[in-house]
Amino acid sequence: MTTIVLSNLPPGITVTPNTFNLSPGLNPGQSTNLTVSITSVSGPTNFCFRLGAVLESPIPQACAVPHCLTLPACCNRVITNTLTLTGSSGGTSTYNFQITIQNIGANPLQYVGFGADQSCVAFIPAPG
Repeated sequence: MTTIVLSNLPPGITVTPNTFNLSPGLNPGQSTNLTVSITSVSGPTNFCFRLGAVLESPIPQACAVPHCLTLPACCNRVITNTLTLTGSSGGTSTYNFQITIQNIGANPLQYVGFGADQSCVAFIPAPG
């Protein structure tokens, strides 16, 4: 894989950079971290775009998949977040999730809750 492209963004959403040239190319099984800056000017909070890649083989081939994001709503924003694998046993994996949020509302933020949208995910300690 030599190139990653983010395209078909909706009006009001800008992603910088939107193209990554990988040198050396990413070999099968390898992974890399990419960081983009997302700017939303009265744009949607939920949006989708195309994540494309150019694969090098004897003949260059392109493939693309849709990817969707949800930006924070009105009262807080995520400054940073990190997901770290801490262990695994059989089919169960355990992660630490660290998040830094900023209150951008007019009132004090008192509670933060986590809720799983899949039955196979549980938070420890459980939300109370």
